[in-house]
Amino acid sequence: MASESKISSQLHHLADGEDSAHSPLDKSLPTKRKRGGHVNMPPYKVYGFPELVTVKIGDGEIPMEAYTRALLFQGHGIPVWVPPGNTAARKVFLQRGVNIGDVGVLDRYGMFYFAFNIFLPPDDPIHAGHTPREFVPFQPPPNSSELRFIPGYHKPGTVITSPGIKVARHSETLLDVSFSSEEKEGGILVLPKGASREDLLVTDRLHGYVKHNAPHWYQAINGYSSIRYTNGSLMIVTGCDKTRDWANASFPYPGTSPPKMKLRYSRNTRWIDEGTATTDFFGIHTYSRVSLDESQEIQCIFVRGLRISLSGRSWWDTMPRHQMPVNRCFTLVRPSTPQRWFDSLRIRLRLRLSERDARRAANPKMQQPFQPNFIISQVLLDRYPDAEVALVDDSIWCSLVEGGRCTVEDVNNLVTKVFELYKIIEQDGIVTLAPKSNEDVAKEQCSVTATNELSQRLFSFLPASLRPNRIPKYIRWVKDITIADFAVKLRRKQ
Repeated sequence: MASESKISSQLHHLADGEDSAHSPLDKSLPTKRKRGGHVNMPPYKVYGFPELVTVKIGDGEIPMEAYTRALLFQGHGIPVWVPPGNTAARKVFLQRGVNIGDVGVLDRYGMFYFAFNIFLPPDDPIHAGHTPREFVPFQPPPNSSELRFIPGYHKPGTVITSPGIKVARHSETLLDVSFSSEEKEGGILVLPKGASREDLLVTDRLHGYVKHNAPHWYQAINGYSSIRYTNGSLMIVTGCDKTRDWANASFPYPGTSPPKMKLRYSRNTRWIDEGTATTDFFGIHTYSRVSLDESQEIQCIFVRGLRISLSGRSWWDTMPRHQMPVNRCFTLVRPSTPQRWFDSLRIRLRLRLSERDARRAANPKMQQPFQPNFIISQVLLDRYPDAEVALVDDSIWCSLVEGGRCTVEDVNNLVTKVFELYKIIEQDGIVTLAPKSNEDVAKEQCSVTATNELSQRLFSFLPASLRPNRIPKYIRWVKDITIADFAVKLRRKQ
């Protein structure tokens, strides 16, 4: 209690030192602008999306956070920390798992929250009377030519880890593997029996249907009363990787400092843990409420979807406006050594909250997993603010990742790559992405080359070692805020 009182007092002190009349958390309704006009420059902020908050390390008390970030840049989709889902969910859902056409969100526990399936009728047992009031299934459902199923996509014994984790295999017969790392955070996924992959190959014909229903779906998934799930969080599942058996781990573990992770997995004993990570594995006891065929691949380890976002104006018109919660998602920041020294000095002088104190001040119930769509869709909707809905397929960014730790720099560079290869298009109130032609990409590359050559000529008076040899490509697409500053602004808003 004394610690919480100290944090509260420090928050008051820090907040009083700034002008609270212009809080960036005080989201205002976006004004109308000319359609497609380049009025704003990045970073962008569209109404209803979660705040992008930067942290130096994951919270060991919330293993979903570090795990999702750690495996996000492996290119398989959004990692699911709890593959079985909510064991209190409908029995029919537990027996079949996540499927193509499911509408839902990834919640703050790292589970896929199932709402309904757009290809099934309202009276299907999976729905059990829980479809939205205006629900009409999509017709016709996809045929076999629009679906792709790859059994054994992940081979038995597959191990997926975040960068910086050392893997030593002791036995392949019984799958005995040890892991060690001195990274600040990371994630591990072990697939003793491999996993399959399923994808919906064509999503364009869903666009009109989604545009018509998206506002109703956001109201339904939020219970027609409050806001639990933010703009950009809703998806139609268009792809998933599923398995019969899995084991996963996330670190840091609560209380470990300095971060040194050491684990061992064996098919017989499962995890051997020295208290350096949070671990879990599949167990048939999880399904005590239902009968389960262990030969079925129903455990969803990665999910991909058609991401649905409303424009700022549509969100304002659709969702309740009273007591709008300040939701947030976290991504990493790697400050320079001078910045770390400066931050440490400010903390000692009580001019800044430590990251641990800032996390205590920020309500974890308002946290959700970071997803690239939170940035990509805001760029689309800022470009076309009069559009009604933005639709982004996770397969776009999944195909472009090349590893990484999900730092704010990694994320912004990934989004930059997306817009180098895809153009923004708007039609009938729907804004989305379409691949650029090879000719367009080549022209843009030639333009950059010409600009670089001009830069070289302009700076020819400098020694060669001091001349700029390329145009910086880093773009800060969406406004981000440190956890310490975010805690202060939260207090100012209250």
